Amino acid sequence: MSPGFWIRRFLLLYLAALLMIVGGQLLRGRAFDDVVGYGLFWALVTASVYTGALFYRRARCRHRG
Repeated sequence: MSPGFWIRRFLLLYLAALLMIVGGQLLRGRAFDDVVGYGLFWALVTASVYTGALFYRRARCRHRG
């Protein structure tokens, strides 16, 4: 897979996680200003872990042969 594939996947996951985290926090009644920083950080963590796990699985399967 090309680096562009992984970058697009990461950005898509980041956006989806950000929307879900911010939306969930807003539904709980939190202030928007407080939620944005929280959502940006946790969406970054979530997208990084998920993309890293997918990349690891992909590389592992490729070497099994």
